[in-house]
Amino acid sequence: MKRRLLNLLTVLSVLLCVVVAYLWARSYAPQEFVCRILDGKVLLLYVTPVHARQLEPGRQEYTNVRWVVDRFRAEPRNRLAWRVLGFEFVVGPDFRDSHSHVLVGLPFWLIALAAAGLLLALAHARRRYLVRPGLCAKCGYDLRGTPDRCPECGEMAKST
Repeated sequence: MKRRLLNLLTVLSVLLCVVVAYLWARSYAPQEFVCRILDGKVLLLYVTPVHARQLEPGRQEYTNVRWVVDRFRAEPRNRLAWRVLGFEFVVGPDFRDSHSHVLVGLPFWLIALAAAGLLLALAHARRRYLVRPGLCAKCGYDLRGTPDRCPECGEMAKST
């Protein structure tokens, strides 16, 4: 148990270190990160502060998200732009330019598939943890004292 706790704390520590390093590096960038939903996709936009203000509802400069995204997609100076199976990736002109942008589109089905995969992995891990020799297959109770029947839930022990 101690080992798992230490492993978990190590992973959390490394993750925190990566997040802090990312935020530190990002603080020097003249760009803003915006997340919006459009056309069945989650759009992650890395844009200039001017465009970020245009994408904030309630601001005087607010512009329709579709108009801004369509403008980014149609920009003739984009360095890279592709769309495949609902994924989208657009890299605008040089970041020093006032029209620079990066757009990443992730379809909802990908997010749903990732969430379903995570739930299946968790269920499988839980099942593997509960079904161990000497433990009840239903509730995980230790059966060393009563090998025939689980005193916790009444489940008959399986012969292995």
